[in-house]
Amino acid sequence: TADMLPFSAFVERAYGDALYSGQADGLPILLAPAQEQALWESIIRESESGKALLAIPETAALAREAWQLAHAWRLMPLVGRSPPNEDARAFQQWAQRYETITRRERQTDSARLADVTASLLARTEIRKPKALVHYGFDLVMPQQSAFFEALAAAGCEVTGAGPETRGGD
Repeated sequence: TADMLPFSAFVERAYGDALYSGQADGLPILLAPAQEQALWESIIRESESGKALLAIPETAALAREAWQLAHAWRLMPLVGRSPPNEDARAFQQWAQRYETITRRERQTDSARLADVTASLLARTEIRKPKALVHYGFDLVMPQQSAFFEALAAAGCEVTGAGPETRGGD
C-alpha cells in the first residue's frame, strides 16, 4: 500500500532513520517547536531592539515564521544585502544570533531539517523509497525541490503529480 505523508513528516522520518544509523554521531539535534520558540524569545529578549518590545512571544513566533520562509525559499543568503529598515535589521541580528547558537550547540530546526536530511540521502544506511510521487503541491519551494533532487540522485524515482485541472467556462 502507498505510504502517504506530508512533506515535513517524510523529511522527519528520513532524519529519524539517520539518527538510528551508524552516522548518528555527526547529526545535529532536532529542536522541538517549543524549544525553537523559547530560543527565539530568549534571543529577542536579550537583544537591544527587543528591549523596546512588549509582545516578545508574538514577535518570536513571527521571527520563527520568517526564518522558516527564508529557508524554504532559499532567501537567507540575501538577508542583509540590501539596506534594511529597522525591522529587517532586527531580524537579521536575531537570525545571526540564532544561527550562531544552534551551530555551536549542534542543533537544527524544522526550517533547516530538509537541508540536513537531503545531505544524508546518498548514504546507503538511510532508508529511501524506490519511488516517490509528490502530489498536491500548489508550488514546490526551492528547498523542497532540492530535497527531491537529492532523493532522485540517491536512486529514488521522483515524480510530481497533481489533481486534474479544470477549464473555466
